[in-house]
Amino acid sequence: MVMNDRQGWTWGVAYELKGECALQYLEQREVSLGGYCTTVTTFHPRDPGHTPFPVLLYLATAASSEWAGQAPLHEIASQVIQSSGPSGHNVEYVLRLAEFMRLHVPEGYDEHLATLETLVRLRIKENNMCLNTLMGEGGNHHHHHNDLNNQQQQQEQQQQDQEPIERRDTFQFSTNLPPKKLRCLNV
Repeated sequence: MVMNDRQGWTWGVAYELKGECALQYLEQREVSLGGYCTTVTTFHPRDPGHTPFPVLLYLATAASSEWAGQAPLHEIASQVIQSSGPSGHNVEYVLRLAEFMRLHVPEGYDEHLATLETLVRLRIKENNMCLNTLMGEGGNHHHHHNDLNNQQQQQEQQQQDQEPIERRDTFQFSTNLPPKKLRCLNV
């Protein structure tokens, strides 16, 4: 949804929060730490038999220290593969969002998201990154994790069948370590 576009639509899922603690947690994570703002909008269920209802919506703003601003898709893809937070890696977020939209909201096709997904997958391959690691533990709420892995495995097998590629040195990740001492790694 574009903030000032009264005719704009955003596809999504509405969740009912139970208990004050859940709302306090989101307020802390999204607003205090994440720099998001909140607004109330109307959610229109897909089934026309269900009545629209108000929902609390969290919106990213340029006031956030994490705001990357407008950028070309190839730059966004590079940012995605290099970024993670307390909730997981940004790769996981983008790939699961794209998959959710494909499976559950095909009528909400978003060319921007589809292109970003393709570019993120390309960057993962170019950088010899492990998709399983980037996708995290998953758990039962991410039941499509295997679909994502199978898709990448099929792509890798097709590429291996075409021509042998010499494996690149993958130790460059150490340049991404923060300058402070990491006690868990003793570095």
